[in-house]
Amino acid sequence: MVELIPLISKFESEKEEKDFAPTNNEFNRLLQELNLEKFGLHNFVEHLDLALFRFTDEERSTMLNQLREVSYSDYQQVKAMLLEINQRFDNNYVDPHAHHDHDHDHLDRSGTSSVAAPVVPAAKYKKGFTVGSLI
Repeated sequence: MVELIPLISKFESEKEEKDFAPTNNEFNRLLQELNLEKFGLHNFVEHLDLALFRFTDEERSTMLNQLREVSYSDYQQVKAMLLEINQRFDNNYVDPHAHHDHDHDHLDRSGTSSVAAPVVPAAKYKKGFTVGSLI
């Protein structure tokens, strides 16, 4: 974010079309940083979803759900920024990852009746072997 915010600020004030050309290295860097941020946020939200299955006690699931909602909101914001940029400079480019959310946003939980994972007492977990514990 330290590099991304100044780049966004700089290009928000730019008016010249040449500043948004593929030959402008700073503009390319902005696009790369936004794509990395989008990718990272997407993966982070998925990891938080996985963590909610493992950590079902009320204290941790509440914290994970709050963190997930903030991260999902950030992901949507970065996704919207990239969409706006892509629409402005659309040259019939097909995003190879567009199919990921084409029919639906698999990270969106707004259509579900319950946002939080069910709270299961920790005593019900049975300790066992995992691939990581065998190494």
